[in-house]
Amino acid sequence: MRIVALEEHFSIPALIRQIDRDAIVKRGFPVGRWKGPDAQLADLGSGRLRDMDQSGITVQVLSASGPGADLVDGREGVALAREMNDMLAKSIEEQPDRFAGFAHLPMREPEAAADELERAMRELGFCGAMINGMTQDCFLDDERFDPILTRAEKLNAPVYLHPNLPPEAVRKAYFEGLPGNTGSFWPRPVGVGTLSSLFTCCASCCRARSTGTPN
Repeated sequence: MRIVALEEHFSIPALIRQIDRDAIVKRGFPVGRWKGPDAQLADLGSGRLRDMDQSGITVQVLSASGPGADLVDGREGVALAREMNDMLAKSIEEQPDRFAGFAHLPMREPEAAADELERAMRELGFCGAMINGMTQDCFLDDERFDPILTRAEKLNAPVYLHPNLPPEAVRKAYFEGLPGNTGSFWPRPVGVGTLSSLFTCCASCCRARSTGTPN
């Protein structure tokens, strides 16, 4: 039986190190995180393939784990996303029967993100895109992201909405002072429910704005 896994993340440590440390901390990511999982995320070779074989997974659709280009403004963010996608494409080219990809988008630059989505699908052969939660405290149904949704609809591109860390204000209000990473991970079930409803809302809002018809 052919098994395709979608929730399969990777990271490129050299690219993540280009992101401002303060921006990473402010977004709520623990700096340094966990050595074991971090090493697994960075492995796009034999170790990952061995784990796939042991778990009976035929294909992984890979997507970039945070922190990522959504923390970086302007051309730097666009370049970071592009390089992330190019490096993923190289790994897919080396293992075309085992790996596929979701594009990583520079969400702070929606027009450029739309262009990168199209490039990733048309030139790199990706399956769609993954968007990790909120960008600058805005959900995907904010009007600023209409260019991305419009292009995704044009390309018939799947957009995987992945729950992520809550905004800083939410973390402080609900979880400040609690031990461990409670403030990072406990809100994710809420994020799953919210993003699931947004999946339908975003597409309908985008279509309504483009046609001038009410939702």
